[in-house]
Amino acid sequence: MRNLLSFVVFGLFLSFSYSAITVAQESSAPSVGRQIDEIVVTSRKVEENIQDVPLAVYAIDEKALDDFRPTTMRDMDSLAPNLQVGMNSASGNQSAIFVRGCGYAGVEKTNNPTVGLIVDGLFHGTNTGTLLDAFDWAKVQVNSGPQGVVYGKNTSCGNIVVERVRPSDEFELSTEISAGNYDAYEMGIILNLPISDKVSSRFNIRKLEHEGYYYNRATEDDSGRLDLASISARFLITPDEDTEIYFIADAFYDRGDTAPVSYSGNPYGPGCVGNFGAGLGLVPGANNGCNKALGGVTVTELSTAGIPAIGLFPFAGFKGLEGFFNITEAFPPHTVSLDNPEQSDMDFQRLSLQVTTSTLLGELSSTTSFVQLDDNVLQDF
Repeated sequence: MRNLLSFVVFGLFLSFSYSAITVAQESSAPSVGRQIDEIVVTSRKVEENIQDVPLAVYAIDEKALDDFRPTTMRDMDSLAPNLQVGMNSASGNQSAIFVRGCGYAGVEKTNNPTVGLIVDGLFHGTNTGTLLDAFDWAKVQVNSGPQGVVYGKNTSCGNIVVERVRPSDEFELSTEISAGNYDAYEMGIILNLPISDKVSSRFNIRKLEHEGYYYNRATEDDSGRLDLASISARFLITPDEDTEIYFIADAFYDRGDTAPVSYSGNPYGPGCVGNFGAGLGLVPGANNGCNKALGGVTVTELSTAGIPAIGLFPFAGFKGLEGFFNITEAFPPHTVSLDNPEQSDMDFQRLSLQVTTSTLLGELSSTTSFVQLDDNVLQDF
Protein backbone atom coordinates (compact mmCIF):
# COMPACT_ATOMS: atom_id res chain seq x y z
CA MET A 1 0.00 0.00 0.00
CA ARG A 2 2.89 2.30 0.82
CA ASN A 3 4.52 1.55 -2.54
CA LEU A 4 1.25 2.25 -4.36
CA LEU A 5 0.86 5.54 -2.55
CA SER A 6 4.44 6.51 -3.37
CA PHE A 7 3.87 5.67 -7.02
CA VAL A 8 0.73 7.79 -7.15
CA VAL A 9 2.50 10.75 -5.51
CA PHE A 10 5.46 10.37 -7.87
CA GLY A 11 3.10 10.28 -10.84
CA LEU A 12 1.35 13.44 -9.73
CA PHE A 13 4.73 15.15 -9.27
CA LEU A 14 5.75 14.21 -12.80
CA SER A 15 2.48 15.53 -14.22
CA PHE A 16 2.83 18.84 -12.38
CA SER A 17 6.46 19.17 -13.46
CA TYR A 18 5.57 18.44 -17.07
CA SER A 19 2.78 21.02 -17.00
CA ALA A 20 5.12 23.63 -15.54
CA ILE A 21 7.76 22.91 -18.16
CA THR A 22 5.14 23.11 -20.90
CA VAL A 23 3.88 26.48 -19.68
CA ALA A 24 7.42 27.80 -19.38
CA GLN A 25 8.23 26.73 -22.92
CA GLU A 26 5.06 28.30 -24.27
CA SER A 27 5.69 31.61 -22.47
CA SER A 28 9.29 31.77 -23.66
CA ALA A 29 8.25 31.48 -27.28
CA PRO A 30 8.12 34.88 -29.05
CA SER A 31 4.62 36.30 -29.35
CA VAL A 32 3.85 38.34 -32.40
CA GLY A 33 1.11 40.27 -30.63
CA ARG A 34 3.47 41.43 -27.88
CA GLN A 35 6.22 42.75 -30.12
CA ILE A 36 6.82 46.51 -30.06
CA ASP A 37 7.08 48.24 -33.40
CA GLU A 38 10.37 49.91 -34.18
CA ILE A 39 10.35 53.61 -33.35
CA VAL A 40 12.66 55.67 -35.54
CA VAL A 41 13.93 59.00 -34.19
CA THR A 42 16.37 61.61 -35.44
CA SER A 43 17.68 62.96 -32.15
CA ARG A 44 21.25 62.79 -33.46
CA LYS A 45 20.36 64.05 -36.94
CA VAL A 46 20.29 60.49 -38.31
CA GLU A 47 17.48 57.96 -38.40
CA GLU A 48 17.95 55.48 -35.56
CA ASN A 49 15.95 53.03 -33.52
CA ILE A 50 14.97 54.72 -30.28
CA GLN A 51 16.35 51.70 -28.40
CA ASP A 52 19.83 52.40 -29.81
CA VAL A 53 19.94 56.12 -28.97
CA PRO A 54 21.98 56.85 -25.81
CA LEU A 55 19.74 59.82 -24.95
CA ALA A 56 16.56 60.49 -23.02
CA VAL A 57 14.08 60.69 -25.90
CA TYR A 58 10.29 60.59 -25.92
CA ALA A 59 8.69 60.18 -29.35
CA ILE A 60 5.07 60.72 -30.35
CA ASP A 61 4.10 59.34 -33.75
CA GLU A 62 1.34 60.40 -36.11
CA LYS A 63 -1.12 57.77 -34.85
CA ALA A 64 -0.79 58.97 -31.25
CA LEU A 65 -1.24 62.55 -32.39
CA ASP A 66 -4.39 61.62 -34.32
CA ASP A 67 -5.80 59.77 -31.32
CA PHE A 68 -5.08 62.56 -28.84
CA ARG A 69 -5.81 65.45 -31.24
CA PRO A 70 -3.83 68.24 -29.56
CA THR A 71 -5.09 71.71 -30.42
CA THR A 72 -1.96 73.77 -29.84
CA MET A 73 1.53 73.29 -28.50
CA ARG A 74 0.18 73.77 -24.97
CA ASP A 75 -1.51 70.37 -25.14
CA MET A 76 1.80 68.58 -25.60
CA ASP A 77 2.57 68.50 -21.88
CA SER A 78 -0.25 65.96 -21.57
CA LEU A 79 1.54 63.58 -23.93
CA ALA A 80 5.16 63.68 -22.83
CA PRO A 81 6.48 63.10 -19.30
CA ASN A 82 8.57 65.79 -17.57
CA LEU A 83 7.41 68.34 -20.14
CA GLN A 84 5.53 71.47 -19.14
CA VAL A 85 4.28 73.90 -21.78
CA GLY A 86 2.77 77.00 -20.21
CA MET A 87 1.65 80.44 -21.36
CA ASN A 88 3.63 83.51 -20.41
CA SER A 89 1.48 86.17 -18.76
CA ALA A 90 2.99 88.95 -20.90
CA SER A 91 1.33 87.81 -24.12
CA GLY A 92 -1.17 85.30 -25.41
CA ASN A 93 1.35 83.48 -27.62
CA GLN A 94 4.50 83.53 -25.53
CA SER A 95 5.40 80.17 -24.09
CA ALA A 96 7.15 79.03 -20.95
CA ILE A 97 8.49 75.55 -21.75
CA PHE A 98 10.27 73.43 -19.16
CA VAL A 99 11.81 69.96 -19.40
CA ARG A 100 12.59 68.24 -16.09
CA GLY A 101 11.95 71.55 -14.35
CA CYS A 102 14.55 73.39 -16.47
CA GLY A 103 13.46 76.11 -18.88
CA TYR A 104 13.07 79.80 -19.62
CA ALA A 105 9.94 81.92 -19.15
CA GLY A 106 11.24 85.30 -20.28
CA VAL A 107 9.86 87.39 -23.14
CA GLU A 108 13.01 89.20 -24.26
CA LYS A 109 13.66 88.70 -27.98
CA THR A 110 17.43 88.75 -27.47
CA ASN A 111 17.42 85.66 -25.24
CA ASN A 112 17.14 82.21 -26.74
CA PRO A 113 14.89 79.78 -24.85
CA THR A 114 16.79 77.01 -23.08
CA VAL A 115 14.20 74.51 -24.35
CA GLY A 116 14.40 74.86 -28.10
CA LEU A 117 11.50 74.44 -30.49
CA ILE A 118 12.45 73.09 -33.92
CA VAL A 119 9.76 72.82 -36.58
CA ASP A 120 10.71 71.12 -39.86
CA GLY A 121 14.39 71.68 -39.14
CA LEU A 122 14.07 75.38 -38.27
CA PHE A 123 14.93 76.65 -34.79
CA HIS A 124 12.56 79.16 -33.21
CA GLY A 125 14.80 81.69 -31.49
CA THR A 126 12.31 83.30 -29.10
CA ASN A 127 9.44 82.33 -26.81
CA THR A 128 7.07 84.54 -28.79
CA GLY A 129 5.01 82.69 -31.36
CA THR A 130 5.87 79.22 -30.10
CA LEU A 131 2.35 78.18 -29.06
CA LEU A 132 1.64 76.97 -32.58
CA ASP A 133 -1.44 75.04 -33.61
CA ALA A 134 -0.82 71.29 -33.71
CA PHE A 135 -2.18 70.67 -37.18
CA ASP A 136 -0.95 68.16 -39.76
CA TRP A 137 1.89 67.02 -37.53
CA ALA A 138 3.66 63.75 -38.31
CA LYS A 139 5.99 63.30 -35.33
CA VAL A 140 7.09 65.03 -32.15
CA GLN A 141 10.32 64.26 -30.31
CA VAL A 142 11.16 65.55 -26.85
CA ASN A 143 14.90 65.37 -26.18
CA SER A 144 15.83 65.92 -22.55
CA GLY A 145 19.11 67.43 -21.46
CA PRO A 146 21.60 69.69 -23.29
CA GLN A 147 21.24 69.52 -27.08
CA GLY A 148 23.65 72.24 -28.18
CA VAL A 149 26.27 69.84 -29.54
CA VAL A 150 23.89 68.36 -32.11
CA TYR A 151 21.59 71.31 -32.84
CA GLY A 152 24.06 74.16 -32.28
CA LYS A 153 21.83 76.31 -30.07
CA ASN A 154 21.73 77.26 -26.41
CA THR A 155 19.34 74.44 -25.59
CA SER A 156 20.81 73.49 -22.23
CA CYS A 157 17.51 71.99 -20.97
CA GLY A 158 16.39 70.10 -24.06
CA ASN A 159 14.39 70.64 -27.22
CA ILE A 160 11.15 69.74 -28.95
CA VAL A 161 11.46 68.61 -32.55
CA VAL A 162 8.27 68.80 -34.62
CA GLU A 163 7.99 67.27 -38.07
CA ARG A 164 4.93 68.01 -40.15
CA VAL A 165 3.58 65.70 -42.83
CA ARG A 166 5.67 66.12 -45.95
CA PRO A 167 4.18 66.34 -49.47
CA SER A 168 3.67 63.00 -51.19
CA ASP A 169 2.86 61.75 -54.69
CA GLU A 170 -0.74 60.89 -53.75
CA PHE A 171 -3.72 63.21 -53.99
CA GLU A 172 -5.39 63.99 -50.68
CA LEU A 173 -8.16 66.36 -49.67
CA SER A 174 -9.45 66.33 -46.11
CA THR A 175 -11.35 68.71 -43.88
CA GLU A 176 -12.21 68.74 -40.22
CA ILE A 177 -14.73 70.86 -38.36
CA SER A 178 -15.47 70.63 -34.66
CA ALA A 179 -17.36 72.72 -32.13
CA GLY A 180 -17.73 72.78 -28.38
CA ASN A 181 -18.85 74.78 -25.40
CA TYR A 182 -17.60 78.28 -24.66
CA ASP A 183 -18.25 79.04 -28.36
CA ALA A 184 -15.24 76.95 -29.38
CA TYR A 185 -14.80 75.77 -32.93
CA GLU A 186 -12.00 74.43 -35.11
CA MET A 187 -11.76 74.28 -38.89
CA GLY A 188 -8.95 72.78 -40.93
CA ILE A 189 -8.32 71.92 -44.58
CA ILE A 190 -5.49 69.79 -45.97
CA LEU A 191 -4.72 69.49 -49.68
CA ASN A 192 -1.90 67.28 -50.94
CA LEU A 193 -1.44 67.87 -54.66
CA PRO A 194 1.19 66.07 -56.78
CA ILE A 195 2.24 68.41 -59.58
CA SER A 196 4.53 66.04 -61.49
CA ASP A 197 6.54 62.92 -60.85
CA LYS A 198 9.26 65.11 -59.30
CA VAL A 199 7.25 67.87 -57.64
CA SER A 200 4.68 67.49 -54.85
CA SER A 201 2.87 70.12 -52.79
CA ARG A 202 0.86 70.24 -49.58
CA PHE A 203 -1.33 73.08 -48.30
CA ASN A 204 -2.91 73.66 -44.88
CA ILE A 205 -5.42 76.17 -43.55
CA ARG A 206 -6.43 76.20 -39.88
CA LYS A 207 -8.72 78.40 -37.78
CA LEU A 208 -9.26 78.17 -34.01
CA GLU A 209 -11.57 80.27 -31.85
CA HIS A 210 -12.60 80.07 -28.20
CA GLU A 211 -14.29 82.70 -26.03
CA GLY A 212 -12.23 81.84 -22.93
CA TYR A 213 -12.94 80.30 -19.56
CA TYR A 214 -12.71 83.51 -17.51
CA TYR A 215 -15.23 86.22 -16.64
CA ASN A 216 -13.96 89.79 -16.53
CA ARG A 217 -15.79 91.62 -13.76
CA ALA A 218 -14.56 95.04 -14.90
CA THR A 219 -15.85 94.78 -18.48
CA GLU A 220 -18.60 92.21 -17.76
CA ASP A 221 -17.30 90.15 -20.66
CA ASP A 222 -15.37 86.95 -21.29
CA SER A 223 -11.59 86.84 -20.86
CA GLY A 224 -8.82 84.58 -22.11
CA ARG A 225 -10.12 84.42 -25.68
CA LEU A 226 -8.33 82.21 -28.22
CA ASP A 227 -8.20 83.34 -31.86
CA LEU A 228 -5.60 81.64 -34.06
CA ALA A 229 -5.22 81.25 -37.81
CA SER A 230 -2.46 79.59 -39.82
CA ILE A 231 -1.64 79.00 -43.48
CA SER A 232 1.10 76.71 -44.77
CA ALA A 233 2.39 75.76 -48.23
CA ARG A 234 5.11 73.13 -48.68
CA PHE A 235 6.76 71.95 -51.89
CA LEU A 236 9.00 68.90 -52.26
CA ILE A 237 11.16 68.73 -55.38
CA THR A 238 13.32 65.70 -56.24
CA PRO A 239 15.21 66.45 -59.49
CA ASP A 240 17.19 63.20 -59.16
CA GLU A 241 17.67 60.31 -56.76
CA ASP A 242 20.42 62.09 -54.81
CA THR A 243 18.96 65.58 -54.44
CA GLU A 244 15.94 66.88 -52.53
CA ILE A 245 14.65 70.45 -52.36
CA TYR A 246 12.11 71.33 -49.68
CA PHE A 247 10.47 74.78 -49.72
CA ILE A 248 8.18 75.93 -46.89
CA ALA A 249 6.05 79.08 -46.55
CA ASP A 250 4.19 79.60 -43.27
CA ALA A 251 1.98 82.36 -41.88
CA PHE A 252 0.62 82.35 -38.35
CA TYR A 253 -1.72 84.95 -36.84
CA ASP A 254 -2.88 85.44 -33.26
CA ARG A 255 -5.69 87.83 -32.29
CA GLY A 256 -6.49 86.40 -28.87
CA ASP A 257 -6.30 87.88 -25.39
CA THR A 258 -3.36 88.18 -23.08
CA ALA A 259 -3.11 85.63 -20.31
CA PRO A 260 -5.73 86.55 -17.69
CA VAL A 261 -4.35 87.39 -14.24
CA SER A 262 -6.59 85.70 -11.72
CA TYR A 263 -7.46 87.15 -8.33
CA SER A 264 -5.80 84.98 -5.72
CA GLY A 265 -8.10 85.67 -2.76
CA ASN A 266 -7.82 87.71 0.41
CA PRO A 267 -6.59 85.78 3.45
CA TYR A 268 -6.67 88.89 5.65
CA GLY A 269 -10.35 89.67 5.17
CA PRO A 270 -12.28 92.08 2.91
CA GLY A 271 -10.68 95.41 2.13
CA CYS A 272 -7.09 94.38 2.82
CA VAL A 273 -5.18 96.99 0.81
CA GLY A 274 -2.01 97.37 2.83
CA ASN A 275 0.21 97.30 -0.27
CA PHE A 276 -1.65 100.13 -2.01
CA GLY A 277 1.15 102.63 -1.47
CA ALA A 278 3.79 100.16 -2.61
CA GLY A 279 1.74 99.36 -5.70
CA LEU A 280 1.80 103.02 -6.72
CA GLY A 281 5.45 103.49 -5.82
CA LEU A 282 4.57 105.85 -2.95
CA VAL A 283 6.25 103.78 -0.26
CA PRO A 284 9.40 101.65 -0.32
CA GLY A 285 7.46 98.45 0.32
CA ALA A 286 4.96 96.62 2.45
CA ASN A 287 5.70 93.09 3.56
CA ASN A 288 2.26 92.19 4.87
CA GLY A 289 1.57 89.17 2.67
CA CYS A 290 -1.83 90.53 1.61
CA ASN A 291 -3.06 89.44 -1.81
CA LYS A 292 -5.38 91.69 -3.71
CA ALA A 293 -6.23 92.80 -7.25
CA LEU A 294 -5.18 96.37 -7.98
CA GLY A 295 -6.20 97.47 -11.45
CA GLY A 296 -6.23 93.90 -12.69
CA VAL A 297 -2.72 92.99 -11.44
CA THR A 298 -2.37 90.54 -8.58
CA VAL A 299 -0.01 91.97 -5.98
CA THR A 300 1.60 89.50 -3.59
CA GLU A 301 4.19 90.78 -1.14
CA LEU A 302 5.65 93.50 -3.31
CA SER A 303 8.54 93.84 -0.93
CA THR A 304 10.22 90.73 0.44
CA ALA A 305 13.09 92.63 2.02
CA GLY A 306 11.14 93.33 5.20
CA ILE A 307 11.31 97.12 4.85
CA PRO A 308 8.49 98.65 6.94
CA ALA A 309 5.92 100.62 4.99
CA ILE A 310 6.00 104.39 5.44
CA GLY A 311 4.12 107.31 3.94
CA LEU A 312 0.40 107.35 3.32
CA PHE A 313 -0.28 103.89 4.72
CA PRO A 314 2.17 103.25 7.56
CA PHE A 315 0.70 99.91 8.61
CA ALA A 316 -0.25 96.68 6.87
CA GLY A 317 -3.82 95.67 6.29
CA PHE A 318 -5.13 99.23 6.06
CA LYS A 319 -8.93 99.22 5.86
CA GLY A 320 -11.26 101.95 4.72
CA LEU A 321 -10.73 101.93 0.92
CA GLU A 322 -13.12 99.04 0.26
CA GLY A 323 -15.47 101.29 -1.66
CA PHE A 324 -12.65 102.81 -3.72
CA PHE A 325 -11.27 99.43 -4.79
CA ASN A 326 -14.63 97.61 -4.64
CA ILE A 327 -12.84 94.76 -2.86
CA THR A 328 -15.47 93.39 -0.49
CA GLU A 329 -14.96 89.66 -1.05
CA ALA A 330 -12.65 87.25 -2.78
CA PHE A 331 -13.35 86.72 -6.47
CA PRO A 332 -15.01 83.45 -7.49
CA PRO A 333 -12.92 80.96 -9.49
CA HIS A 334 -12.14 81.91 -13.11
CA THR A 335 -12.96 85.59 -12.38
CA VAL A 336 -10.64 88.51 -13.09
CA SER A 337 -10.91 92.28 -13.07
CA LEU A 338 -9.09 93.84 -16.02
CA ASP A 339 -10.03 97.22 -17.43
CA ASN A 340 -7.43 97.16 -20.22
CA PRO A 341 -8.27 95.89 -23.75
CA GLU A 342 -6.26 92.63 -23.28
CA GLN A 343 -4.91 93.03 -26.82
CA SER A 344 -2.38 90.46 -28.01
CA ASP A 345 -1.82 90.65 -31.77
CA MET A 346 0.94 88.67 -33.46
CA ASP A 347 1.87 88.18 -37.11
CA PHE A 348 4.45 85.52 -37.87
CA GLN A 349 5.71 84.72 -41.38
CA ARG A 350 8.47 82.32 -42.34
CA LEU A 351 10.12 81.17 -45.57
CA SER A 352 12.67 78.37 -45.70
CA LEU A 353 14.58 76.48 -48.36
CA GLN A 354 16.27 73.19 -47.51
CA VAL A 355 18.52 71.44 -50.02
CA THR A 356 19.90 67.97 -49.36
CA THR A 357 22.20 66.02 -51.65
CA SER A 358 24.16 62.81 -51.36
CA THR A 359 27.85 62.81 -52.29
CA LEU A 360 30.81 60.47 -51.99
CA LEU A 361 31.71 62.24 -48.74
CA GLY A 362 28.25 61.78 -47.29
CA GLU A 363 25.00 63.72 -47.15
CA LEU A 364 25.25 67.48 -47.42
CA SER A 365 22.41 69.79 -46.44
CA SER A 366 21.81 73.52 -46.52
CA THR A 367 19.02 75.50 -44.85
CA THR A 368 18.19 79.10 -45.65
CA SER A 369 15.30 80.84 -43.93
CA PHE A 370 13.67 84.23 -43.44
CA VAL A 371 11.49 84.98 -40.40
CA GLN A 372 9.44 88.08 -39.64
CA LEU A 373 7.57 88.39 -36.36
CA ASP A 374 5.53 91.40 -35.26
CA ASP A 375 3.61 91.46 -31.99
CA ASN A 376 1.58 94.19 -30.33
CA VAL A 377 0.56 93.61 -26.72
CA LEU A 378 -1.41 95.83 -24.35
CA GLN A 379 -1.18 94.88 -20.70
CA ASP A 380 -2.06 96.70 -17.52
CA PHE A 381 0.87 96.55 -15.10
